[in-house]
Amino acid sequence: MLLTVNMSPNFAAKWLVPRLGAFFEQYPDVDLRISASMQHVDFADGIDMAVRHGEGDWPHLHVTRLCAEAVCPVYSNVFHVGNERISMLEDLQRPPLLHDRDGDGWEPWLRHFYTDLAPYNVWTRTPE
Repeated sequence: MLLTVNMSPNFAAKWLVPRLGAFFEQYPDVDLRISASMQHVDFADGIDMAVRHGEGDWPHLHVTRLCAEAVCPVYSNVFHVGNERISMLEDLQRPPLLHDRDGDGWEPWLRHFYTDLAPYNVWTRTPE
């Protein structure tokens, strides 16, 4: 049986590859083909299934959640200046903040702890 699966290169390398041995032990008759790309695929191109990161709201596709994502901030000591440590919300405006492509992760996380971000206009997004 031929099975062609598309996924991101990172997911293929870090999650799938370490599990391939166990997969082939359990399913020795499967001829597994891995297609690694960042783009969403057209299933008419011979792809049987795809693994993607997202909310799963893709019309006309059957979606199964594999896992939930947990996101948390991480702070590096590199951004210390003398004895200055991050101890207040305003302090987060100093170092660069890492985020995914859309950058929407920080505001919801901060709102979980701070109900009013209005005084900190750097944290509130304006409609584009």
